[in-house]
Amino acid sequence: MTSSASENAAAAAGLAEYVGTEPAEEVLRDAGMAPTEAGKQRWRELLSQPIPEEALAEGRRWLAEARDEAHGEAA
Repeated sequence: MTSSASENAAAAAGLAEYVGTEPAEEVLRDAGMAPTEAGKQRWRELLSQPIPEEALAEGRRWLAEARDEAHGEAA
């Protein structure tokens, strides 16, 4: 199944409305955390790395299980 650009935009708008659009730093401060430049740099480094194949495979398994369950095909 493919999605049109307008469907993608509508989904993105719905998601933004659901989760909010506050910057992550503001959300962290509201939760009592104080982001530091050193901490942000560590996260940037971590997030710049490719996702390990094992983690991708696990995500694919979870997605397949969820689809099977949603369609009444769970084991």
